[in-house]
Amino acid sequence: MASNPDPDAQRNPPSLGFKAQRTVLRLLCSGEEYRKLHESVIQNLPQSIQDRAYSPATYNNIIKSRDKYTTAALRSSIRLFWITRLGMKLLDFIKSRIIARAGASGVFSNVPFRDSPAFRLPLSLSLMLLFHRLLHRFFSRLRANLRTDNAQPFRERNPRISKALTSKYAPAIGASLAGFFLGLYPQAQLRLTVAIYASTRSLEVLYNALLENGWLLFRPWWFGSWLLMPLSMAQLFHAFVFDREATPSWFGNVILKFTPGYIKRRPSGLPGTVAWPEPFETVDALAKVAELNWPYGTLHVNLDHFDIKLITFV
Repeated sequence: MASNPDPDAQRNPPSLGFKAQRTVLRLLCSGEEYRKLHESVIQNLPQSIQDRAYSPATYNNIIKSRDKYTTAALRSSIRLFWITRLGMKLLDFIKSRIIARAGASGVFSNVPFRDSPAFRLPLSLSLMLLFHRLLHRFFSRLRANLRTDNAQPFRERNPRISKALTSKYAPAIGASLAGFFLGLYPQAQLRLTVAIYASTRSLEVLYNALLENGWLLFRPWWFGSWLLMPLSMAQLFHAFVFDREATPSWFGNVILKFTPGYIKRRPSGLPGTVAWPEPFETVDALAKVAELNWPYGTLHVNLDHFDIKLITFV
């Protein structure tokens, strides 16, 4: 039986200003956080400020809510947004100071704010965190409801769907759908790096889960965690081309030492007045060509056209 509503609340409904204040305070900090803040900071302030601040009990009465999980998820998402936003602003400030100290002219793009990485990256990360928590709770509740006796007819009509949704991995897999919010970030190297890292970590977690649950008891002798080594080396090579600062120097030296057929060295008989690219300049040029995103097969078609003309001429 539903409980009767509070008669005082019916006689004195909260005003619009109080509702707005309550929403802001809920998203600002939780009751426990405010209690710690009150004990460590507010009590040490002048008495005039202490009189104007809420007590922890009053603060808890203001922000009380039936859905604390959603409020906490929104609060964490907003905090992540502003932390990432301030971090990117700080990084841009440091880069501008370094460029100014070096005497170089900075390159400023006229990208609208809604399309800028400084807005898209915090938005992408905050929405990923928010929907990961919301989806995880949704699939957890759905799994619990489908395992009850009332859901027996549904399980009998849809055995495969029920088996998938009642699996203990369903909440984790469903929550991983929040990763699609990474697509909000402009297509750039950072998004690809995050995707590679997330994929590698997912493979590692999957392998550990299969090993712990006994799925790999009869695996071949050559099957082990060392299979991640090729993926790690591929990721290092990718970083060597696009983010050389993130790779150890020995890795790049080894690649350049054993690839003379791909990256040609300066011929010994070439005059000094003739320019010749250094090995790292060649690697940088490869990265720039890859970032142009030419359609697949464009160069191949042009070469075939050239061969046809050459054969016709002969």
